[in-house]
Amino acid sequence: MATKTKFTAEQKQEWKAQKQAEQKQLLEDAFSQLTSQEDWTNWIKFGRKNLSKYSLHNSLMIWSRKRNATLVHGKKQWEKDGVTLNDDAQALPIFAPQFINEKDENGNLVYDKNGKPKRRVGFYKVVYVYDISDTDAPEPVDPSEMRDIEGDDLIDFLPAFEGFARELGFIIRYQDDTGEAQGWCDFVNREIIVNKNLSGNSIIRTLVHELAHAYGDINYTDYGRGEAEVIVESATVMTLGILGYDVRNASVPYIAEWGEGDMSLLKKFTGTIDDLVKTLTEKAGI
Repeated sequence: MATKTKFTAEQKQEWKAQKQAEQKQLLEDAFSQLTSQEDWTNWIKFGRKNLSKYSLHNSLMIWSRKRNATLVHGKKQWEKDGVTLNDDAQALPIFAPQFINEKDENGNLVYDKNGKPKRRVGFYKVVYVYDISDTDAPEPVDPSEMRDIEGDDLIDFLPAFEGFARELGFIIRYQDDTGEAQGWCDFVNREIIVNKNLSGNSIIRTLVHELAHAYGDINYTDYGRGEAEVIVESATVMTLGILGYDVRNASVPYIAEWGEGDMSLLKKFTGTIDDLVKTLTEKAGI
């Protein structure tokens, strides 16, 4: 019978440091693909929209290796669905959380109100997933086609977003004259101002942008105007992309202008942007 190898605390720490370095490099390699407006546009159209069920980091890692990925699962899930991987299927690395039981200062398990052991994320490990194009399953209809933002069909989301504003303690005011701006977020008076003469879709677009400011407290004092606008407009274009609407032509140059062409700002604030997108799409009922 084989004996289990025991590692010292120092060896475990070295192993952990090595794995963290490998994971950091995977992310660096993925972010290195976002070096231009063209790459960022492709990422919004294909990557973040098609892979929205994954975290921003994981979806970016998938997209950076397979730009046309649409439906992605692990090997076991594909097998469970009766789908076979091709012999040359491309393995795509992502980070999977590994949970451990919580313990108190005496080393005893901590239980929740239902009597189940509490668990928390202990670390992340690299696992591999595969796109449907690398299986024998029929590929789904291309979900990357997006509608133009012009029109009024997005107005159905208005009650949900107005309700979200109320949750945040903000009042939405629709005004005739908003100057050159289509709207803004007034943190002092807890108001979101929107030009009422916009099309229905443009009203929703403006609301999503200003709600991102309000929910994330993305203000100019803490972030600076440029960084704040990169964050909220990135969240806006991703949210609307997931809803199926294309605002890239207006948004990408806008983001690049505020970021002064430095796409690394996206890397700096990915966690913040991802949280905004998840919350906004959840409030929209997606």
